[in-house]
Amino acid sequence: MSKLVVKITSVGVSARGFDMVFDWLASIGLSFRNPSVNAVTAWTDDGQITTTVETVVESARHRQTGSVQMWFASGNDINLSWAADGMVVFLDGTTVKERAAVIHALIDNLMTVYAQFRESWHMCVGTDDEVFGEPATKPGSRTSER
Repeated sequence: MSKLVVKITSVGVSARGFDMVFDWLASIGLSFRNPSVNAVTAWTDDGQITTTVETVVESARHRQTGSVQMWFASGNDINLSWAADGMVVFLDGTTVKERAAVIHALIDNLMTVYAQFRESWHMCVGTDDEVFGEPATKPGSRTSER
């Protein structure tokens, strides 16, 4: 089944780009820590692992492929997967209101960054099969539906 995703591709954006996205998502109440178990959950080719915020942030800063969950206080989550050229936000673990908040935060902040720094970002919102041409099968992408 298709999942709603936001794909952000950065062109010529410095390492601070991923930090900014993490900050924007934190500003709407998302946290790396699962509120029910106080753990940071990442995904690898081998499955789910528990890690640290520092490990996640360093992985993104160095443009190493990665995937992590971010959580709303409600216990609903998004999954972020990234590689050197950008990031994909999987929204299938959220309510309509939470999805709207994520998309609004990204659009609003990307426009501000472009106006200030003239850095090029491309953003696409759609289902994974529309954005990727097929259901997402990238390392770290989730296969379960809520």
